[in-house]
Amino acid sequence: MPAIHILSLFLLNWLCTPEDLYAHRISLGHVSRLCDLYTNTDSLNITIADIEKNIHQLKESLAILQDQLEYLHAENSRYQSQKSERKKIEEQIRKKDLEILAIEFKLRKQYFFLTETRQISFQPLDKQEGILKILNEKIRFFEQAKISKDDLKKDLTPLTLPTDNYFKSLPFDCGLTLSEDQEILATRFIPFFSHTPANLEAHFKEREFVESEIRLLRSRKKYFMEIRLVFNTSKAQKTYGLFEAGNPIKLILLDGTYTYLNANASNSGIVDEKAGTTIYQIQCPLSHDKIKLLKKNNPDRIIILWEGGFEDFDIYHVDAIQKLFKCLE
Repeated sequence: MPAIHILSLFLLNWLCTPEDLYAHRISLGHVSRLCDLYTNTDSLNITIADIEKNIHQLKESLAILQDQLEYLHAENSRYQSQKSERKKIEEQIRKKDLEILAIEFKLRKQYFFLTETRQISFQPLDKQEGILKILNEKIRFFEQAKISKDDLKKDLTPLTLPTDNYFKSLPFDCGLTLSEDQEILATRFIPFFSHTPANLEAHFKEREFVESEIRLLRSRKKYFMEIRLVFNTSKAQKTYGLFEAGNPIKLILLDGTYTYLNANASNSGIVDEKAGTTIYQIQCPLSHDKIKLLKKNNPDRIIILWEGGFEDFDIYHVDAIQKLFKCLE
């Protein structure tokens, strides 16, 4: 059994005793979410495994067909003077070409299904089961349907824009400032990510539910990263509560590796009732190893652990940290 499943079962066994919920400060809602998360993850993994199996089988079939086609072309060259034999072989080549086109079409569709399935985990938890059900029905329909010649002519390649027409990039504004005692050098805050949950989109049409910016600070040889989270509601404290010192912040990098940042102070958020915002400003020291890692690798996602649970955000400005490091060099 995968380690994540074992851990999930342990947590559920630990959390699902009602008399212990108060002691662990976990609500029944949290337990329900954990149960849903475990179930959805298991179903997703099954679908992904099935699609990957289909892809593997199609690749094997494609390799066999390509070998057969290569053999037929070689045979066709041998019968240069025998028209009747060449006619038979050329008909076989035509059929083999169609078989290869059909396999390639199926393979492209399976890759699209795989992409769609992997995106489900980023959807709201309460909608994942329904989305997966629809996708599985779509996969079953495709596998049962007959592929026509018109289908083979369809271009499944996503639309791409030309990459050779670039405007000259403007110089990046570091916005450096120096503290009064001349000890701390800081960059300006720049956008990092923003997010609005699907169930709140109707209420946040003009702005995002949460907007994040970051900056870097240097004090002699020590570096710090500050993450500013602006929730565009004055009620965020009730949902997220305290961000405690030492809480791990997980940065998942584009290459799949990850690192943890640790806040050096607790933060309960600053509420501005007039502006309708709640602002959390979190400062994390950066070790030499983390600086080296983040200078070479861009982040893809960030997971923040709150008093009320954890939140997983996609990072849109993946090069923000590297830009800020260049400012302080």
